[in-house]
Amino acid sequence: MKNLITLTFLCGSLMAFGQVGPTSGTQGAVTGGATVTTQTPAALAGVSMQDIDRLHGSYSNGFIDAQGDEIKVSYTDQMPSQLDFEGIVVVATTLILELDGFDKVSGSAMQIQITAAPDNQAQPKELYHIRQFGSNDVWILTEDPFNPK
Repeated sequence: MKNLITLTFLCGSLMAFGQVGPTSGTQGAVTGGATVTTQTPAALAGVSMQDIDRLHGSYSNGFIDAQGDEIKVSYTDQMPSQLDFEGIVVVATTLILELDGFDKVSGSAMQIQITAAPDNQAQPKELYHIRQFGSNDVWILTEDPFNPK
């Protein structure tokens, strides 16, 4: 009987005091940071478009030079068309990055949106989709097998 009471008390105290929920203020104090909750789809859980430095680098069909809020995008495939964009970030959320700038190939002003590619089994792996406002063109940056991201 004494063991049963002790076991019940032990389990009850662990349930009441031993857990730290993901939205608990205690977790922020323990880890030294604030707690964050997100409604982001699971496929995008590790990707935030607000982390602009994540974009910087080489891809199998292009290159992105991200220096602060200034971004240069070079897309070397001819389909749907070649892209040599230079612009600044105007909107940055966890899901999208919107830029205003110009395309050096056509010499015209351009607004583009960059999003993380949905989870897919494409080979090479699709990483980012780039869309021009007012156009159906989609440029897909794919992973460079010699420089994986």
